Order: sequence, then structure tokens, then C-alpha cells
Amino acid sequence: MPENIDWDLIVAGEGRLLKYWQKKVDKTKIKDRIHFLGKIPFQKMKDLYNNADIFVFPSLREASGSVILEAMAHSLPVIALELNGAKYIVEKNCGILVPVKNKTQMINDFRDAIIKLCEKPELRYEMGENARKRVEEYFLWEKRGKMMNDIYKKILNKEIN
Repeated sequence: MPENIDWDLIVAGEGRLLKYWQKKVDKTKIKDRIHFLGKIPFQKMKDLYNNADIFVFPSLREASGSVILEAMAHSLPVIALELNGAKYIVEKNCGILVPVKNKTQMINDFRDAIIKLCEKPELRYEMGENARKRVEEYFLWEKRGKMMNDIYKKILNKEIN
């Protein structure tokens, strides 16, 4: 990251590789900027989202990305891989999707996306607002229930006629 970008990385959650990443980070000169919080109770995640500027989701393996929806609901722009659930959830007006080609390209694209959103706070704000609106319009349970109900009604009407 360029020196003119003031950043901190907050990592919430744990997994089998947590200790590996902690040891790896401890050997770097950026170790004071990376904070591993471990497992966080769901109720406390709200504070983390509310104090964040960007949500970065570099997972290659998580299929649904429900945590992306949580971040978007808190008006955070999302930077994620153009893969799995993320590619269906994150639109261009509410985040940046990084193509999956090779490791170096992905690292560079994540860096560039972070820099872009850090250098353009108005874009970051606009994307965050669009993210919140997208969740409210398409992903709340009430909305999804209504959409499913409408689909069933159309199917039933076709079968009756």
C-alpha cells in the first residue's frame, strides 16, 4: 500500500489457519496495522461494521458470502472475488469484484481497489449507500418471501389456465 494511505486491517473470525496467519504477519513490518480479533459474537459485529470504511472479502472457498450481505446492510462498499455468491450479490454500483486469474493479479487488483476507495471517499460513500439499498430491495427475508410467493402464484396460475 502507498504510504499516503492510512489503513488498518481488522480480521474477525477464526479458523484452522488463524495461528498460521498470525505468525506470518508477526514477521512483517506491517504487523501493527493488522489486528486479529478471533471469534466475535454476532451482536458485536455491528460495531465493527459501523467503524469500518470498506469490507474486503478475499475468500476463494465460501460459497454464499452471507457476511457480504451483513456488510452491505451496514452501508459498506465490498471488495470481493468475482466468484461464488459474491459475483451475484455485489453489483458495480456497490462494490468492486476482482477477477480470479492468478495469485499476483488478485493481490494487485485487491490493492488497487482498496486504494481507489481510499482516495475517493465520495465513491466509497456512494457505493456503501447503494449496497445498503440493494440489500433492502432484494435480500431482506420479507422481500425474498414476497418474491417467492409471486413466483408460486405465477406457476399456479399457468397450471390452472
